[in-house]
Amino acid sequence: KKGDVLVTFDREDYDKELIRRTEAQAIAKLNFAKAEFEMAAQEVSSPRDLAWAQRSARVTQEEHDRWLDTTAAYRDQRLAFDERAMHMWRETAAEELKQLKQMYEADELIEDTETIILKRNEFYDERSALDYEVNQKEYQYRLKYEIAREDEERERNLEDAKLSLERTEMLTPLNLEIARLTFAKTQRDFEKAEADFAKFQADGELLTVVAPVDGVVY
Repeated sequence: KKGDVLVTFDREDYDKELIRRTEAQAIAKLNFAKAEFEMAAQEVSSPRDLAWAQRSARVTQEEHDRWLDTTAAYRDQRLAFDERAMHMWRETAAEELKQLKQMYEADELIEDTETIILKRNEFYDERSALDYEVNQKEYQYRLKYEIAREDEERERNLEDAKLSLERTEMLTPLNLEIARLTFAKTQRDFEKAEADFAKFQADGELLTVVAPVDGVVY
């Protein structure tokens, strides 16, 4: 009769493969959802990253121009004042001690308070002599090394910012286009895998053959 089972094939191998493909397809769905999210995120982040790189380069240029207009432009004058200050501080300490000694030597009797003041100024004089020697070395070191290094670092930072911007401007659209093409391929592969899986599921029905009509089986 129509609908009677004629042949039932062994399903063991098919059922094992069905389990494997079902698990693989579940993972494929998750990976595709992940790729879809990442693609959408890159569509948003790419122009933002490019805009931020442009801003960073602009800020670096502005800071460099400000440094040239303020620090670098007045650096020589500031250094000259620093050198004068070193001499003035040393000369002031020495002169104060000299005058103090002259004033106290004119007195017949030096009081305890005056002795303390004298010792304190002698200490200041010794300290100022030491500081003057150290400051002179640091001043010469700055003239010889630090200024040149500072200029080199500033120029290098500016060049790095420009190169970074050029790299970002060139690679951002390329990376975005690569991501789009890659996602398009991922989508096609996923759709094909879905179709193949559906076909494989449908093949399971063929493992049981039923009579299409009433009749005799040959």
